[in-house]
Amino acid sequence: MKQLFVAATSAIALASGSAFAAVIDFETVAVSGSEIVDGTTITNAAGVSLPFVSSIEVISNGSSSRLITFDTAEEAAAPSTEDPDLITPFADGEFPGDIAIIADDASTPPSDDEAKGGLVEFVFTVPVTMESIKFFDVKEATVKLFSDAAASVQIGTDFVISGLDTNSPTNPGGGNLSEVLDLMDTAGVLSLQIVLNESGGFDDITFQPIPVPGALPLMIGGAALLGAAGRRRRQR
Repeated sequence: MKQLFVAATSAIALASGSAFAAVIDFETVAVSGSEIVDGTTITNAAGVSLPFVSSIEVISNGSSSRLITFDTAEEAAAPSTEDPDLITPFADGEFPGDIAIIADDASTPPSDDEAKGGLVEFVFTVPVTMESIKFFDVKEATVKLFSDAAASVQIGTDFVISGLDTNSPTNPGGGNLSEVLDLMDTAGVLSLQIVLNESGGFDDITFQPIPVPGALPLMIGGAALLGAAGRRRRQR
């Protein structure tokens, strides 16, 4: 009877499952300026790991709708960029490594973000629970979450982060900052939009794929075995 109970409870544990965090961190690209996406085509040949992502669309407010990597450490070692406020270390002590930026033109290097900003849309292969996104050197960024792949049904309200670009006419050379935007474990997300109002970048898109109860038949079978064993014991 003890062995039967263990089998049944194991089946129930399998059915409940345990969520795990997936992270899009842009750290697998070796060269700064490697292209992640051009228009609506994911260029996985660049080596970028994009877990659970089916498509990306980039709409720049400038001339080039391209998402590229920016290696903040590499640029610090051998500066070739027109955007020194994305070079490590950040004013808050962060060393982010590779981040994603919207390119300012059609060619790289040099790597430079689009000072006019733009929109990046990620569509997931399965519904996910959104946890957080880390932003760098943005004056303001907005994240919108949607329950459909067409990004037509928004979940909740906009998430907004601001004040990470302190460089201004009144504060020339102001420090570059980073911050994690908490997306409040918003569940049922099939697409998200990141809107940059000006320059800046992002990294560490963290989410949990919503588990499918594939072990449910095991749970039902285990419960049936428990019921049968109980009936046999009562009949003795």
